[in-house]
Amino acid sequence: MNHQELVSLTPELTPYKRGLGNGLSILVDPKGAKYFTGRIKGQSVWIGTFGKKGSKLSLADAKNKFNAIKEHCYVNEITFSEYKRRKNKTKKEEWVLKDAVNHFLKDCESTVKETTFKEYTRKLNQVLSLIDGQTPLQELERVNGGKEIIEDIISKIQNGGKGNNFDLGNR
Repeated sequence: MNHQELVSLTPELTPYKRGLGNGLSILVDPKGAKYFTGRIKGQSVWIGTFGKKGSKLSLADAKNKFNAIKEHCYVNEITFSEYKRRKNKTKKEEWVLKDAVNHFLKDCESTVKETTFKEYTRKLNQVLSLIDGQTPLQELERVNGGKEIIEDIISKIQNGGKGNNFDLGNR
């Protein structure tokens, strides 16, 4: 299939796929959106959305992205799940404290009550007022003296305010 053929694909009542070769396919949903998907070592892979705007992919871009991922998986003899895990691990190793706090709050926002979420936000902002949010997470690991840094922050929280913060420091 070429670009014009992809553009001319029309939505149907149920989603359908059309093969593009080499394990890559296009999925057309009932609303008309078109997504590039593929299979690598038996696992489904979402490549991206077809289109011309910002984050959308052309056919050539999708093929290049898919082939790069597929080649990496076969050369390193890993599954797509392992590829994603390694990619996310690399990103997280570069994180700073503020990144971790934001990620945690984003993850728990939809799973906890609103009042609990507000409490988490308040407490984590209190911690961020005592330690620079740009502190790399690696500096806060136990082997790098992170335990002492965290214990110092807990004692600052316990000793702050009107003397009733002992329990707050442990939370």
